[in-house]
Amino acid sequence: MERIGFEYQVLATVKLSRAEHTLLMELSAKHYDSYCRTISKPGEQSFLYGWQWSFQSGPPDPNEVIEVSGNFRMFDTLAKITEQLAVPQTEAISQLHDKLREVLRDINAEARRLQPDDVT
Repeated sequence: MERIGFEYQVLATVKLSRAEHTLLMELSAKHYDSYCRTISKPGEQSFLYGWQWSFQSGPPDPNEVIEVSGNFRMFDTLAKITEQLAVPQTEAISQLHDKLREVLRDINAEARRLQPDDVT
């Protein structure tokens, strides 16, 4: 065996409110794409569903915030969920979509910083 290099995966850590999580769960459940629906149901790929267990138990507080980490694909999927056309766009959905797009830009910038020759 011969080591030929290293690979890096950039993860972004964000603060997510319970209200934002609830909105993402609702949008995911209604999405036309099966993978987008899968992430809010119990199962192997259901990172959005799993994040709910990080919130405190008891009466839900929409202002409660957790920290979650994810890679480009995870945040890209969440951005896709917030741009679906079948659900009327609200200000909350638009703001969340903009925040997710910013996270994606930041992940790409960090990947370019770490591997400037490998990222096009």
